[in-house]
Amino acid sequence: GIAKEDYKSKSKIGIHEGKLFESQGKTYILPKIYIYQQTLNLLKTADELKVVVASTGFTNCSFFNYVFIDNQLNESELQVLLRHERVHVQQFHSIDKMLMMLFKVLFWFNPVIYLFDKAVEQNHEYEADEITSSGCGSETYANLLLKLAVAKSDMPLIHNFVKSPIKDRIKMLFNSKSKNMKKLTYLLALPVVFGLVWLFAVEVVYAQSETKKDVFTPDALQNKAPKYHELPLPNVKQTDPYFTSKEYLELKEISELAIGKTLNGILNEDYKSKSTIGYDDGKLFESQGTTYILPKMYLGQQTLNLLKTGDELKIVVASTGFTRGEKFVYLNPKQVFSGDKLIYQMPEPKVYPFLHEANSVRFNDGIISSITPSGAKKIFNVISNGYS
Repeated sequence: GIAKEDYKSKSKIGIHEGKLFESQGKTYILPKIYIYQQTLNLLKTADELKVVVASTGFTNCSFFNYVFIDNQLNESELQVLLRHERVHVQQFHSIDKMLMMLFKVLFWFNPVIYLFDKAVEQNHEYEADEITSSGCGSETYANLLLKLAVAKSDMPLIHNFVKSPIKDRIKMLFNSKSKNMKKLTYLLALPVVFGLVWLFAVEVVYAQSETKKDVFTPDALQNKAPKYHELPLPNVKQTDPYFTSKEYLELKEISELAIGKTLNGILNEDYKSKSTIGYDDGKLFESQGTTYILPKMYLGQQTLNLLKTGDELKIVVASTGFTRGEKFVYLNPKQVFSGDKLIYQMPEPKVYPFLHEANSVRFNDGIISSITPSGAKKIFNVISNGYS
């Protein structure tokens, strides 16, 4: 016979709704209730799947263990589709979809997350296609993909049977499969996810700048200028806690007390700097219970080779300093004596016709507030707009 139009049952429960069917001059009803019964029979082999039959809306797709199918599918096509969606359920692909949706909400501004979401969805379909086609044949399965391609859904959280690009999926059906490559794909995806989470979890702190600017006259600077190493910086906040730490203050005090002094003490073992460039490499020198560094950069390796552990030395200090991360203050000696013998003499500085430091003041609208002798050198304290 011939199928006719839809039939609306006069019963309130609609038990006889379906299609009209005409054969040999007689009209019959093909009720939906029998189509549902056929689906229930299929559920006996569908295990954990819950099948919802529909003719409109999103069909031929799944969400967790709910499978939405088109009532136009024949029995063989329905079995293939259920086998495909069962793979999504068993592999918990819907959880992946929800996680990717959460990532897109959190990192909506990052274009990489959308590419990664597309790659995850394609990988889900490739995996389901591979397992399903192994049971029904690649050609049969490819024909079903093409048939259902015209009725796909765009719901974001469901796994649609034909949502991913059909051409790529069919090509994958006829490619040789590699389980190791599939494992490698999952392995490579992990650092990408962790990298995205770490990248956008880093908190960026921007320093607050002061807009108010104090103006000092030359007379006020002359009266208020402290020693060169204690000059405060107006409107500059000290943000690094190291410069107020106990370690920094102790090393600063030791460094200042040794400038210009003559120290008598004992030479100790070699010292390896913690810096990667070896700035403070040299020998340790102990005087009056305090340990200092005699750095190779000032004395030179040739001078250090003349000295032995346990030698009694007299050192005339020209300047001092210390490096962050080091435990000791380093000495820049003007002279080093071993007994009465002069081992090291600081080279005399070259005299130039005009000082570079003084010349720079001309381009800095500042003044020289003080000149402090330091051994064979001189330290200039240049003040410009309240900064030194």
